[in-house]
Amino acid sequence: MEALAYFFVLVYVAALLFITLYALFEFQLLFNYFKKYRKLKSFKPETLTEWPNVTIQLPLFNELYVVERLIDDICKIDYPSDRLEIQVLDDSTDESIQIAKNKVEYYASRGVNIKYIHRTNRVGYKAGALKEGL
Repeated sequence: MEALAYFFVLVYVAALLFITLYALFEFQLLFNYFKKYRKLKSFKPETLTEWPNVTIQLPLFNELYVVERLIDDICKIDYPSDRLEIQVLDDSTDESIQIAKNKVEYYASRGVNIKYIHRTNRVGYKAGALKEGL
């Protein structure tokens, strides 16, 4: 019976040690977060002299109920229009093809740098579509 009691004490001490080490690692993550937060807090986007070029890729496959909202929301991003490119990478086989084309044409006619790319073969699935966009 005494050996069983020692076993439970050993398990208890091991659990306490694990929890203590876990808490110390979490504290280290929190410390690093606040160290970075101070730097980010002082960053002002207005101080940028030149914004980087950004490409947003939207891989789609039969996203009938999502495609309109997705393209609408992406086109609302507040970023310099000459530095932003949006690619709609569509592998769809349903009626979402036409919906996506119409939305892309709508925003392209309003000056948004947006392109529609449709693949008929789905090699690589969504990752393949991203590769095709590159």
